[in-house]
Amino acid sequence: MAKIELPYVAWRQGRPRFVPGARERALGYKGQDLKHETGEWYSLDEAHAFAIARRDEIRAQRKTGRKLKSPPVPKGRAVSDLWETYIKSDKHKSLAASSQKTYGKWVKPLKAEPLWHAPVGSVDPVVLKGLHEKVKKERGLPMANGTLAVISAMLAWGRLHNWLPRDRNGQPMANPATNLDLESPEPRLRVGTDIEIRTLVEASDLVEIDGVPMSAIGDAVLTGLFTGQRKKDILEFVPGAQSSTRVELVQSKTGARVSIPMAPRLVQRLAAGKVRRAQADYRVVLSNIIVNEGTGLAYNGGTFTDHFAQVRAVAIAGVVDEEATRIAREIHAAEQRNTEPPTIWKLAPCPSLAGFTFPDLRDTAVTWYARAGSTVPEIASITGHSLASIYQILKHYLALDGELADNAVKKLVEWMEREGLAV
Repeated sequence: MAKIELPYVAWRQGRPRFVPGARERALGYKGQDLKHETGEWYSLDEAHAFAIARRDEIRAQRKTGRKLKSPPVPKGRAVSDLWETYIKSDKHKSLAASSQKTYGKWVKPLKAEPLWHAPVGSVDPVVLKGLHEKVKKERGLPMANGTLAVISAMLAWGRLHNWLPRDRNGQPMANPATNLDLESPEPRLRVGTDIEIRTLVEASDLVEIDGVPMSAIGDAVLTGLFTGQRKKDILEFVPGAQSSTRVELVQSKTGARVSIPMAPRLVQRLAAGKVRRAQADYRVVLSNIIVNEGTGLAYNGGTFTDHFAQVRAVAIAGVVDEEATRIAREIHAAEQRNTEPPTIWKLAPCPSLAGFTFPDLRDTAVTWYARAGSTVPEIASITGHSLASIYQILKHYLALDGELADNAVKKLVEWMEREGLAV
């Protein structure tokens, strides 16, 4: 039997792959699996024909002494083209504006990769797994998972719109971005304490930016705590004509409709904010419950985040009462005490707030309502979470909260006593 020559081709368990050597790679050639757009591997005859043709091509290229140019991608069928088509689709446009912005951020690592210019049909799980590992190493696991989530979303859409190759039965190939067994980050759950929330609110009344107190940040903190709503919905909320003491809105991200009575503390705080704005010299007085009081206009997300960070920084560092501290230290020096000179605080430092973010108030609301004895459906009616999301939050929190465990055991003991159980 004549020997079949397969130059530059490795054959492993029926799966041929073009494997250029160092000299060929220097010319610009890259390794590739030998398969059709349908995903089927080349037969032996097809691999042989490819190998001979590629060998002759390499010989001719070597004579030119020039590096091979990247092979052209069929116009309109590259991964980049799929992305541009996907973001114009009704599917992508139906996402919340914040989600669309997040997708745009997550796709950036992909744009820096050769895969961005590759044919859609060349995308396979091995390539995507390698991309995930690279992005994870360079930019962290959350970004890597986000990038793969975007790829999966656009490939899922592309599969239904004739962008993916078809198999021999005419069916679109499976989405290669699914079932990749990707590593998941530890769930983040940060629940604020009473002292942390109070310190944030008090700090907002002490911090000034360009002479304007940041009290509106404190208003937003208490609104987030008592309603469990997302930042965007809080900043856009305008009380209805029917009631100024209820938060009634349709959540921008999920479309969930909520109607929440405001706690007395929140009503009091927001009423004070309304008085502040009425006394300010704004050309237009907005009805939003939270307003950038430096401009009188509604907050945008970036400015609000910046102002929140400045308030948090002051809450972490604390605010010294300069005059009281001066007097106390004069007395301390006069009495020649052998102790550290005293510091009198207007606001005591709260270093535990480092890393606390405004979205953490949403988890805080869920857990505080649970600790107060609210049922999961009751919590969902306030925050708009799905029941599964609330159970997920509480699953991680319950293991951390000794008070809930104490209450549970106390209830069990009381029930056993009432029932006369003597185990």
